[in-house]
Amino acid sequence: MLGPGSYADTLRALGRSLHEANASEVGIVDHGDHIEVSWRGPDGESHQQAYDAPALAELQTMARSLRDRDIEVPRSALTDCLRSLGQELDDRAVAGITIAEITGGYWASWTEKGQKVTATFRSDDLVAKALEHQARRTAEPKPAGGLFARILPGGEPPSP
Repeated sequence: MLGPGSYADTLRALGRSLHEANASEVGIVDHGDHIEVSWRGPDGESHQQAYDAPALAELQTMARSLRDRDIEVPRSALTDCLRSLGQELDDRAVAGITIAEITGGYWASWTEKGQKVTATFRSDDLVAKALEHQARRTAEPKPAGGLFARILPGGEPPSP
């Protein structure tokens, strides 16, 4: 269901949702027609949720709108790790991912150039990569626009 170029946004959105659920022992599997996410909640109970394409699009839209409105959201290691892992997968142009949270990081498998690949990623490295990405993004000039984009000199709004 997901493909190259869509993992970073999708995993960041899932990470934010899982952070809000105070999730641990996270697992994510791309089944082709849906993504299955499993986790353990703070109560120790196991949870599972499937996301089809429309549900993932809605989750991504909500996460993007929070980011685009410059709302101060507390940083989450889970969100940072999943976003960085997604970026790594996007950079490799992979398909068919499986991710499992393990002690100190994440185990992942995917198909790359027709071959099955597995790797582990340390949480510390993924968080550092997310912080570097955030620093680059913050340093980029913001595009002109927003709320005051249509106010002309002299304070008069343009005609519709």
